[in-house]
Amino acid sequence: MDQIHDFNLDINPFPGGLFWTRRFPEETVSADPGSGIASMTAKDVKLPDYGNIGNALQDGASVAAEASFAVRWTGATGPFTPPSSLFVFTGHTTGATVEWSATEAGFAFKSDPANTSTNNFAVLGHESN
Repeated sequence: MDQIHDFNLDINPFPGGLFWTRRFPEETVSADPGSGIASMTAKDVKLPDYGNIGNALQDGASVAAEASFAVRWTGATGPFTPPSSLFVFTGHTTGATVEWSATEAGFAFKSDPANTSTNNFAVLGHESN
């Protein structure tokens, strides 16, 4: 396995909790799902680097790290229909860009600027439980 970093938001509580999910302050998110426009930013989010996905899924040893990101969804390009009735949400396909960075002792990574992102698929939607 060639993977040497696996930054993620944990499984909390382990092992039966939600995968890689964390509540962020409302002021970090802006969304208008009907228009397909939204943004989410975070700075210096504390999270573990598990090294690889197998170690992360077992809640193995990790190194303290921090990540920052900015995600922008850029406008509806069409309606999105979930592929199965198991998924209860409405949404629109949209463009999206991401800029991301992470640091830990002895290592730092920074993506290229968001305007260099290539978008293959993005959906902005509203979930119903």
